[in-house]
Amino acid sequence: MRLLFLSLVAVYVASIISNGLSSDANVALEIGRHEAQSKLDEEQRDILARLEAKRDAKVSEFVQDWRRAYPAVSAERLQELRLIEQKVNNDITVAADFTIAAKQKKADRLNDAIAVPFGRKFEANPGM
Repeated sequence: MRLLFLSLVAVYVASIISNGLSSDANVALEIGRHEAQSKLDEEQRDILARLEAKRDAKVSEFVQDWRRAYPAVSAERLQELRLIEQKVNNDITVAADFTIAAKQKKADRLNDAIAVPFGRKFEANPGM
């Protein structure tokens, strides 16, 4: 009887320890994700600040559009933003092509062409 009781206590203690360890692992994983996202967000802020420093109306419009659309950036969107920064550094006039207004004009032409047969409407996002 005593052996059975001690076995049950051992199983109970082991389950408590196991739950605690998995909880610690989940917390560590979440901290890692948060740190990775913070690095991505910091790089995005740096790129957008460099673009904003150009003091061009279309570049500023693009930066505002981007900030509204992607407050927390993904790695893929950050790569796209890096490419856009390179293109804008090479030719500042291309910034207008990446704004929502320019993208929506293209989407509206597409909407006019396919809205009747398919009933789908495209919404523009900033970027490429």
